[in-house]
Amino acid sequence: MAQNDPSKISGEILEKAKKELNEDPQTRLIEVKNLAKRLQKVPGKKPRLDYPFLIKFLRARKFEQERAFQLVKSYYDVRRTQKDIFDDLKPSRVKHILDAGVIEVLPGTDADGATVIVLRVGRISLQDDAVYVLKITGLMEKFSKEEIQVNGIHIINNMEGITMKHASHIGPSVAKTIASVIQNVVPMRFKRLDYVNEPSFFDLIFGLIKQFLKEKILKRV
Repeated sequence: MAQNDPSKISGEILEKAKKELNEDPQTRLIEVKNLAKRLQKVPGKKPRLDYPFLIKFLRARKFEQERAFQLVKSYYDVRRTQKDIFDDLKPSRVKHILDAGVIEVLPGTDADGATVIVLRVGRISLQDDAVYVLKITGLMEKFSKEEIQVNGIHIINNMEGITMKHASHIGPSVAKTIASVIQNVVPMRFKRLDYVNEPSFFDLIFGLIKQFLKEKILKRV
């Protein structure tokens, strides 16, 4: 654990962090250390305790210690029970997903400063099946620059190319896992969720996921 606060945010981003996330540069390092101490006491877990890792969870839960603590626990619980999502996310293992443009980070930000991520699930070949839909969700954790932690992400689901065969791979179990990962695992601020090029059966797909989404997320759709 670093003895000095390594955070690099400043200016408008720092002011936004103070206003929206209750972030205090004077106590930020103490908050991280307090969270680390709590995690060290959890039996059977050996979580990362470094500053860059834990600060993401504090920002995602507006520096509320208990909520951040529960988020870290959920993160490790899901990584243990859903190893097919998070294990082996090395670039070489998901290269075909990235090369196909299934997940793309657009340059710049939206009007509110959020990083825009475009998902094109219709480009996944059916032999990859639903596990790769979940791997895409897990990949979002990789976008963890400090400014993104503060400003959040704006997801655009481009549904072009999605067929009923694709939809059949996203059953209730997969839908529930996607919702759980987004809401209870990935330490990010999900600011907005848009759908474009929806197929005629869009309501069927969204209905599966919608039942597992919290009201807070639904308001941003």
